[in-house]
Amino acid sequence: MTDSVDEQGDERRWRFVLTLFVPTAVSLAAGGGPPATLEFHSRLPEQGRRYGMIDIAVRDHPNPIVGGQQPDPALALMELRADVEATGDVRSAIAALELPIGSFLDLLAFQMSASVEIEQVNAIETTRPVEIGEAREFHFFGGSPFGQFQRAIDMQAVRGRLYGEFPSSIELASSTDRAALRWFVKALGMQPLHDQFLFLWIALEILCDASSVKVEQRYRSPRCGHEIANCPKCGMTTSILLRGDTLKAFIASFGVSDEDVRRLWKFRQMMHGAIRFEPGTGEELGPLTQILRAVVAAALKGRLGLPADEPPQISMTGLTIHPSLSLGGTRVISVDDLDPLVA
Repeated sequence: MTDSVDEQGDERRWRFVLTLFVPTAVSLAAGGGPPATLEFHSRLPEQGRRYGMIDIAVRDHPNPIVGGQQPDPALALMELRADVEATGDVRSAIAALELPIGSFLDLLAFQMSASVEIEQVNAIETTRPVEIGEAREFHFFGGSPFGQFQRAIDMQAVRGRLYGEFPSSIELASSTDRAALRWFVKALGMQPLHDQFLFLWIALEILCDASSVKVEQRYRSPRCGHEIANCPKCGMTTSILLRGDTLKAFIASFGVSDEDVRRLWKFRQMMHGAIRFEPGTGEELGPLTQILRAVVAAALKGRLGLPADEPPQISMTGLTIHPSLSLGGTRVISVDDLDPLVA
């Protein structure tokens, strides 16, 4: 990385510090056998490397005790530090870092077959020349500001019963109802919006298959285009189910606009790799997930015989926020802010 600002004065250097939850392992006894004491250590040791114009290093967290309590022994607190240069403010730096950091963490998780989670993110400007004790722009993000890890908090768009009541019956009519309900509940437990969307879509397809909504098409001759309703030899119908059109019609039956049906179907193609996890692609994920959640909830109520006006009340529109709001200001540069990440 360069040590100077470009001639236009627009290129700025930023030091990002990401607090990570990393999986741990138990130290094994020398020579094999069970350990004398259970000692957990991070599976991601301290190291650093340069990737193109971005330096990345992992360091031990200076304060591994959270809120005065020892964290889950299966997880270790670590710090990922990254130096990146970008033209513009901190949002430009976040955009420049999003793909590299996403790929870096995904490759690490794949390698270890264990997830690595971002807890919070700090960023301070370190454009050269810079001195220790100098006041520079600083930002603190309570969650991940990167779209790949997008989450959402619903602001009254989802209104469940405040206090749970025993249901009048726990007998579900069919395995279809049990499966759809289970996938809906699994979506409730997911924080990343991509996961919520996928689980809700699975529930949607189960409910659609169990519904009376069917879009069929009779065979048409590839030469003349004429419709052939029945086989000329056995008389069997040539109609086939158009699954994609059936799913779209099922969604539309709940009052979803044609445009939103189109957008939902387009985003559904991420299951086939057509939607890339790149900056900007997740901007409409929050609103689409809300529509999908409302449709699945309404369909489930119908299957379970629950009145439409009873909880949960889930609207197709409403305010949701991605909980990565930042506090910005200035703070003085410390030695750690200028510590080289790669030897």
